[in-house]
Amino acid sequence: MIRDFNMLDFLRTTVHGHSLALVLALMVGALYAAPHVYFAHTPAYRGIYMAESSDEDFYMTTINKISYSGGIVGNPYLFEYQNIGNPFQYYGAEFALAKVKTLFHLSIAELAIAMKLVFPAALFLLMYLFFYTLAGTKQLALLGSTAVMLGNELAQSGVHDVAATFLLRSPFTDFLTYARPINPSVSGLFFFGAFISLLYLLRNPRSKWAIGVSALLLGLLAYLYVFFWVFACVLLGVMFLYAALTRNKILCLAAVVTGVIGIGISLPFLFALLSSVHGSTSESLFAVPTHRFIVEKVILIPLFIFTCIYGYEWWQRRRGRASAVLSAFTQKYMFVFLLLIAGELVSNQQVITGRLVQPHHFHFYINIPLFLIASSLLFYAVLEQYLPRFKNLLIGVSILFLFAYGAGVQISSYRAHEPAYVQYQNYSPALAWLNASGGGKVVLTDEYLATRVTMYTNDFVYVGPTDLAYQVPFLRLEHDYFVLLYLRGVRSDTVRAYVYTPSNRDEISVLLVGAEYYRDLCGSYSCFPDSKLESLIADYKVFLKQPFETQLTQYRVDYVLWDKTANPEWHLEQFPFLQKVYDAEGIAIYQVK
Repeated sequence: MIRDFNMLDFLRTTVHGHSLALVLALMVGALYAAPHVYFAHTPAYRGIYMAESSDEDFYMTTINKISYSGGIVGNPYLFEYQNIGNPFQYYGAEFALAKVKTLFHLSIAELAIAMKLVFPAALFLLMYLFFYTLAGTKQLALLGSTAVMLGNELAQSGVHDVAATFLLRSPFTDFLTYARPINPSVSGLFFFGAFISLLYLLRNPRSKWAIGVSALLLGLLAYLYVFFWVFACVLLGVMFLYAALTRNKILCLAAVVTGVIGIGISLPFLFALLSSVHGSTSESLFAVPTHRFIVEKVILIPLFIFTCIYGYEWWQRRRGRASAVLSAFTQKYMFVFLLLIAGELVSNQQVITGRLVQPHHFHFYINIPLFLIASSLLFYAVLEQYLPRFKNLLIGVSILFLFAYGAGVQISSYRAHEPAYVQYQNYSPALAWLNASGGGKVVLTDEYLATRVTMYTNDFVYVGPTDLAYQVPFLRLEHDYFVLLYLRGVRSDTVRAYVYTPSNRDEISVLLVGAEYYRDLCGSYSCFPDSKLESLIADYKVFLKQPFETQLTQYRVDYVLWDKTANPEWHLEQFPFLQKVYDAEGIAIYQVK
């Protein structure tokens, strides 16, 4: 007699069988959130949390703006261009998180800290599922998922860096990798989910569910993170080639069907991408023309080892001498071999195409995790073959080592940023004042405060970190920068020396020229031609010919927010068209009359 399915019994059995994975997942989430939770409970804290992961201000600004607007936003910084979106970025994840913020009445800081707990824990469980599906062993699943979640910085470290991290002086001070919101902390769920579905497809090419889920995840990745989408497409292509070489017609067909459906789901993104690139004049939107080979050691090293293993197994099998252990390894871990091949291809596609597109995205969020996946498998295989008696002990020690290293990164990051963030709490009353005066205003302030205005209020900024991908006209970006130069006291007789100063040249590259383009082209933000600075100098001198009030009010501006400590040279009291309406704790707000 067939027993009725009982969901509670199933969940109870599953949880009991993998309870250690659940415990470690919670510990990983707690480690990611701990510095932020701790700081939020210090006496100094007044609501300005430590947003120091890469691009965190951008992602949280977008979420904050969506929570106020109730819908998808375009440019969350500039009022005049608020409906002009970034064609490289769709905001589905941000929209969902904004709804969570609204539903639970969370502040943006509370939401951000909760994200640092929930998403790393969820990613750990997803990676655990991937390793368990791949190898069927809990020990490897625990080791591998811990390595991926806590080992990204370790994979980039030398001996000195590792020692410094354990002494709480880590050179990595942006917190652990998956603290970065949205990409990769949210999109990673879909990315690693695609790993699991494509692994299942490789092993079960007749499965309609595997084809459907893989195609859906492939299509969705285009709207979440284009670099994950590119890798997934290449991986599917590598699977097709593998199927063709092994004459697996069923897998060939499954890969083609998956690709056709997945690309079909991606078509709206592709059309938006092509039209935006075709119509843009910004150098930052164009790939760097080069055929150079990138020596991506984190991929080449494990790829070389796997190639040797698979080559040796093939050689032995041809002679009828392949061992059962070696054959089992090559069969079980073929998907990882294909992952490494795909990683090398996306990292060096420019060798064939002649177009290099921001390779650091592949390096940090794809290639290093692949290195950690492959390294975990190889380490486990060595233990299983040569040290079976000590396998569990050494895996436990390795997991403890990874947690200790991750704690070192987190504590070092906290210590690096805590003094500045104690000072930043002074911004809280001024931001509260702006919120109380009603939303939708335009605030002129410095670059750092601009991101806090957009993160913590429903206001726009006059001069913001407007990514050139937003397609804001160059004349507007240039005008905004000139306003800052004027407030900094730069005039006709000093502008040349100012813009040629190396740090200021870097700033100009970031704001106006296309920093990443030139960094990838010749290794530095500031290696763009001097002719661009000469043109900028000439334009600034034209800007100075009109009164500052006329130039400033060319675009909407309601308030000027002044951090008198950070920008003492602004001297806003000199401008009669500005009226002081707030002054406390070194922060002043002037209303434009």
